Amino acid sequence: MNGGYSAHRIASSGLFALFSLVALALGIGEARPLALATGGSLLSLFVFTRTGFRSALGAFASSLATLADLALLFCALSLTGGFGSPYALLLPAGVALAWHLEGRTAARFYAAVSLLGVTALVTLGGRGLPPASEIFPLLATALAGPALLAALEAPMDSQVPLSLTEWDLAFLKSLYASNANRTASSQRGEMKQIVRQTLQDEPRKGE
Repeated sequence: MNGGYSAHRIASSGLFALFSLVALALGIGEARPLALATGGSLLSLFVFTRTGFRSALGAFASSLATLADLALLFCALSLTGGFGSPYALLLPAGVALAWHLEGRTAARFYAAVSLLGVTALVTLGGRGLPPASEIFPLLATALAGPALLAALEAPMDSQVPLSLTEWDLAFLKSLYASNANRTASSQRGEMKQIVRQTLQDEPRKGE
């Protein structure tokens, strides 16, 4: 478990630094704040992997390190375009890392805190609810971690829940397949076409 903890810290900081370098190279966000956030991530890696510090924190070391990782991640999200930022990909990646390196409990904690963090960004940002064109990136960001956790928790031979209808699956497909850069009305029109086409193609698969 100690090896998994250290590997998790290294992988989290490494991914954050990689995304920061990509963002800086592409000119996404302001360079100075992103550089400071990356330095904070590396400092967090150094501090939380010190034996004496970990011993002092005891069982809380993993949870506090996760909180530090997510705090820096949400700072980077706010600096690079919000929920449409490439940093949003690190939320499901964080759940996967926690699951494989520290176990189910760590993954559940990461998913719960990531969902609370997204909620806090929306409610405490002072801008009210985002416009319709930003709703889909927001939902994708908020639910990415919990959705991956649910998939990891499911038994290998489990089936899709009966409560999930063909229309639900078609809607989910349209949600991820639609172009987020379009206006809200264009997105709705594109989603309707995808849902209609998916429902029309479904009976043909059973023939």
